[in-house]
Amino acid sequence: DRAESIIRRLHNISDERIGQLIVIVDEATGCSESILNAFRTNLLPGNPGHCQIIMLGNPNSHFDTFGLFCTPEHGWRLGPR
Repeated sequence: DRAESIIRRLHNISDERIGQLIVIVDEATGCSESILNAFRTNLLPGNPGHCQIIMLGNPNSHFDTFGLFCTPEHGWRLGPR
């Protein structure tokens, strides 16, 4: 499976590359949620401020991978708090 192959490669990043990582995901609406989970649980915690993910796509739903990535900090609630 392609997603599993990518995740395995993300687990094997060498020390000299840590802190210099940008992950770009095109067509994120069709991307497996495991990519986003791998980024948030494996890459981001060990590289605070030095690791970035850029996801590109056309929004379809708040619940697909792209919608979950784009969720505002305080949720999708409309109007001022």
